[in-house]
Amino acid sequence: MEGRRSCAAVQQSRPAHIRLDKLELAINDLSQALKNNPKDAHAYDNLGDIWYTRRDYDKAVVEYNNAIRVDPTFIGAYYNRGRTFEAMGNLRSAHADYQAVLDMPGQDRAIDRWAKGKARDALNRLNKVQLN
Repeated sequence: MEGRRSCAAVQQSRPAHIRLDKLELAINDLSQALKNNPKDAHAYDNLGDIWYTRRDYDKAVVEYNNAIRVDPTFIGAYYNRGRTFEAMGNLRSAHADYQAVLDMPGQDRAIDRWAKGKARDALNRLNKVQLN
């Protein structure tokens, strides 16, 4: 496996690639990581984030779906898919994903608490929009 980057190395490099606007490199690294480990929900989620950043929402949804398929308890992927649906104007699906985040038990990890807080804020925002 010489020359192949571990998934952990890819995960660590992903934020740097995005900060440095090297999205193609991040896409390539994550795609390679998924060839090595197609059950890496975080790699799918990170790819979704890249497509979201590029405003390619259909591709982002596909990757978030993949993350959820691999790990149905991945709270962050539900939140990310919800914000993507919201950006697409699909408020019903966004609402369903945000509500799913709040309904999931979570593991008292910082990322779960963050996603639940963001989902709560998003639901409040959507409820206000629907009332107007």
